[in-house]
Amino acid sequence: MAIKTDWNKIFEEIRYNFSAEIKTGSGGWPRFCGKHKQKDLTVMPSSGAINFHISLKADFELALTNENILTVVLKGFMQDIQIGTEDFDSRYLIKGGPEEKVIDFLSYDRVRGAIRCFEPIGLFHLCRSDLDITRNMERNEIFTIDKMDFLLERLLFLADAVEDPDIIEEDDEDEA
Repeated sequence: MAIKTDWNKIFEEIRYNFSAEIKTGSGGWPRFCGKHKQKDLTVMPSSGAINFHISLKADFELALTNENILTVVLKGFMQDIQIGTEDFDSRYLIKGGPEEKVIDFLSYDRVRGAIRCFEPIGLFHLCRSDLDITRNMERNEIFTIDKMDFLLERLLFLADAVEDPDIIEEDDEDEA
């Protein structure tokens, strides 16, 4: 018998940190709905993936797609933003705008590191009003409370950094 992630148990453990409710989503999967600094936060597992959604206010848009054969072909026809960091540029097709804001946001190691924590990424989409990240699940992967806490910390950092880029600069100065 395969061990499965007990999403309800994970959500029960963290719900008080976010004044959250646990609802039933599509397909009978639990849906975690809470708040962080007056921002709506939703976590929705499904078969093979888990989606993280947070409302925010952004002055730029960003979409990341994992590099694969299709995106390599598409790069010939679509403009891909290059941020000047080879390992990141080669891993993702980067779209968004204004381009200078996208490049500035992705220029920070801490931001790129937080994004990579969601690998394998199925979707990373930042628009003016929210951030959606879908993390694909590895075959037989088990999620733990610690793993969920870790990813939620990264999600909240990314949301806060989108709204106030100065926190990234402050953190980089603290690490120097």
